[in-house]
Amino acid sequence: MSGEYIPVVEYPTRLIIDIPLLENGNLALETLMSQFGDCTGLLYYNQGSKSMVKIPLVDEEFRPPGGVWPKGLYICTFPKGYWDEWDREQADEKLDSTPNVDDCQDGGGRLSQLLAAVALEEPVPLGPAQETAPPQMDSDP
Repeated sequence: MSGEYIPVVEYPTRLIIDIPLLENGNLALETLMSQFGDCTGLLYYNQGSKSMVKIPLVDEEFRPPGGVWPKGLYICTFPKGYWDEWDREQADEKLDSTPNVDDCQDGGGRLSQLLAAVALEEPVPLGPAQETAPPQMDSDP
């Protein structure tokens, strides 16, 4: 591993994980799949063109466009229909629960809203995840 990381989000769960790059600066599909299961692709949001850009996959490695990973948040993609069951379960849970502020702000979890939620004034730094102490668990005496 090169010691460099890129932040990757799993849509629609919004789970963000810093994924380590290989020594050659590429990202192994195997590494991405070890964190995000059946992930088959990687996108990033280009602030300049306001569009999603697909990261090329060559020989089981994602290669940075132009040789450099653009700063920002990357989004893993899954086969078509992969999240259909998850979407149905989430809809059922929302129907069965009392609405709260979070539900009202979620608006259905659309990708455009996710991008708006993660849009930062400054680019996300490409570095290792901040190390924090794990939460202390209460133990029964």
